[in-house]
Amino acid sequence: MPLRRYLSLLRLYRAKDKSVDQIWRALLTDDYPPLRYGRRLIGLLPSARRCKNCSAPFDGITAPLFRLVGRAPFERNPRFCGW
Repeated sequence: MPLRRYLSLLRLYRAKDKSVDQIWRALLTDDYPPLRYGRRLIGLLPSARRCKNCSAPFDGITAPLFRLVGRAPFERNPRFCGW
């Protein structure tokens, strides 16, 4: 999915009137389109280990870039990033 389409979906989803409970429910049931498309986009990058929530790579050639933006493994639970 092109980045422009992803950003337009993000704006549309945020513009709708949704309660905080509805947004959390969508996030936890993988029904939140920006997160789903973002995971798919990041999932195209090569890596052996990934964040279970956002698919940020922890290994490989793109891992140093993601560490710079705060997506390094979380100290308390290394299966998730600290973002």
